[in-house]
Amino acid sequence: MKIKGLGPELSAWEVHSIVKEENKVLEQRLRDFKMSPVEVPDDLESLERCTASSRNVLQYAEHCLPIVKRATPEGIEAFLTEAKRFPITGAQLQQILDLSPTDPTFYYATCRNLSEDQSEEMAQLVRQHLLNLKIPQ
Repeated sequence: MKIKGLGPELSAWEVHSIVKEENKVLEQRLRDFKMSPVEVPDDLESLERCTASSRNVLQYAEHCLPIVKRATPEGIEAFLTEAKRFPITGAQLQQILDLSPTDPTFYYATCRNLSEDQSEEMAQLVRQHLLNLKIPQ
């Protein structure tokens, strides 16, 4: 899924999705190579390095970026739809998507044109749509 309206940059969620798909292909190529090295046009060292690198990227993203494990395409779309009413730039929106901050103080520092109420609301939208956290009524 390409997140519309963010420009040419990829979000952390998009990068994770791409690397996850590529990792599946690399893992299969590595298995094929180990079963029949003569029939596969790869060399073992390169395949092992690429596979290990993709695993490392996935582990990092899953450990450090909550959006990659918790967000859904529908949640991201819902968040982006609601975020349109806030006075933030595309770069700020990209940063919010990547970091998924739930503390309003993040917004005070990075989105200076948001009011205190808007910062609270943005943090609530992140919790609800990007992190799929239940919001107490």
